[in-house]
Amino acid sequence: MLLYVIRHGDPIYNPDCLTEKGKRQAEALGRRLAVNGLDKIYTSPLVRAQQTAQPTCELLGIKPEIADWTSEGHTWEEFTFEDENLGGLLNWCFHVQTTRYKTPEILAMGDKWYEAEPFCRSKAKEGYERIMR
Repeated sequence: MLLYVIRHGDPIYNPDCLTEKGKRQAEALGRRLAVNGLDKIYTSPLVRAQQTAQPTCELLGIKPEIADWTSEGHTWEEFTFEDENLGGLLNWCFHVQTTRYKTPEILAMGDKWYEAEPFCRSKAKEGYERIMR
């Protein structure tokens, strides 16, 4: 199984929707993902997430499945850690500037990637297990 985890396009948080830039990002994402021939598309209940998935769904003729397990709230709880570089504030584990995901060491960990830094300082294992269920 190959699972792509994608965050929504550029948002407007109130009201919950995408900006024009976010809509263009969603369209570009749709063109990029349509090449892969996805089997399923899950989206969170958030409008901005559904709007991000819509172009891909239309290109592939797939009806998105709205699933609570994709909720940003769960993700924030499980994939953040107290970052001493930010004075103890919470930071995303997947923050591109601070994490390299495809190092030989992390790839060698296979399904136990969550034991690598900084994932091991978060609840990433629980998040991974929740998503796999």
